[in-house]
Amino acid sequence: HEKFKPESKNMNWQPLPEQLQSNLHKNIQTIQQFRPKFIDQIGNLLDYANDLQFQIEQGIVQSIRSKNKQSEQILFSPQSLPFLDKQKQTLLDHFQAKKRFLIIAGIGVGHAVRSSFDLLTQYPRAGAAIFEFNPHRWAAFFTLFSNEDILQFSRLYLCAGNNAVYDMTAWIQREYIYLLPPQQIAYVLGNLPSTPDDSAQYIEQAKSAAQKIHQFSDNIEQIHQHFLQHISQPVQFPKSVWCCTAKAAYIHFPLAQAFITGFNQVGLSTMLEPFDHEFTTNFRIVGRLLENKPDM
Repeated sequence: HEKFKPESKNMNWQPLPEQLQSNLHKNIQTIQQFRPKFIDQIGNLLDYANDLQFQIEQGIVQSIRSKNKQSEQILFSPQSLPFLDKQKQTLLDHFQAKKRFLIIAGIGVGHAVRSSFDLLTQYPRAGAAIFEFNPHRWAAFFTLFSNEDILQFSRLYLCAGNNAVYDMTAWIQREYIYLLPPQQIAYVLGNLPSTPDDSAQYIEQAKSAAQKIHQFSDNIEQIHQHFLQHISQPVQFPKSVWCCTAKAAYIHFPLAQAFITGFNQVGLSTMLEPFDHEFTTNFRIVGRLLENKPDM
């Protein structure tokens, strides 16, 4: 904070420095390796990075803006700094309140991602999803930070582009994250200094996401009740068998596979769910169990 001086406002804007270009190229390679679908969501990050301009003092980035023929927008400035501490504290408050899943939008994607990652490493039973539809914010993030650790981290889901909310809610449905009780899910919405129109857009996106997720929750409640009724009936000769066991169990998993194979060979419908320690695995397994309603 001491390095921000009043004369910084008079500095000239300059294009993406060579050092940051190198950082961006490394991040793009890592994205292609670990999160190739992210590129499909956002498009060519290099094109968006070409629209970025920087103010740099003593080797430190002071401000970032995106500028092209269509628009000009400040993405980060020294005036944003007081908001960063408050932003990180807000995220921490939710984790300390034992929220299991945070949905985050519109709070400065770069620092929001880094702060969320740091906190998730302290709270191993929690997860988070960040949606950001502004591609220039993502481009700035991948130029400023080295993100190999984040891109390999399975409990932090990133979604971008025009369909960011749709992609996030589709993932939440596919992984059955909505099986979490509503009180364990939190929506974190806020902005670093931005225009009212920008804020309104994030608010509408968050409302849309919340409506979709609540709809999933309502539907699963009916399935849950049907499942409980189903298993309360006495089992005669079963038509379907379901099994869940730890994938890493070097004795139990092969035994479970053998039993399931045997059941299958005598005509039963079978399902074996290998369990691991990924954040989404338990939700997915329970969701499939409820929807398939096995006899045994």
